[in-house]
Amino acid sequence: GTLVVSNDITATGDLSVRNITATGGTSATATPLTIGSSSQTSYTLQQFKTSAHDTNNAYLIAYGSSHGSQAGNFAMKNTLSGKNIFFEVDGASRLTLDSAKATFANNISIPTGSHLFFDGAGNSTYISEDIADRLRFFVGGQEFMRFTESTSDTASIFKPTTFSSDVTVEGNL
Repeated sequence: GTLVVSNDITATGDLSVRNITATGGTSATATPLTIGSSSQTSYTLQQFKTSAHDTNNAYLIAYGSSHGSQAGNFAMKNTLSGKNIFFEVDGASRLTLDSAKATFANNISIPTGSHLFFDGAGNSTYISEDIADRLRFFVGGQEFMRFTESTSDTASIFKPTTFSSDVTVEGNL
């Protein structure tokens, strides 16, 4: 059968249903479905079980203020060994996360002025396009190389450099 409720429902124990359709009205600030407590200070854990997962292996977790170093974080987890988390757009997988890497299906776009970091939170080894047509390479927080596409197309090295094999230069030095 069908149960139609015009007001809020609060369940303090287990609630088992086959399908849920939730609508919060037409207001831009409406909250159609709240799962977990808005006053939770530890975390709110949502487990997803399907016929393909015989156990609870997929989670969405919103960590509350009293959850130490994870406070304020939102996590998506798949604890099933060898399985992935993936994001689909228009029916195609665009990003796949597994236990070792992130795989992008197409190009990765980084806005001018942003950085591609290689050392995690250290922020000292990165590549940056600070202005259009100029790519800069930083190691240890110091700029080592710069490539600039312009009327004079230049490649600049900013630190004393040792080459471990032959170097060939075409044109004038």
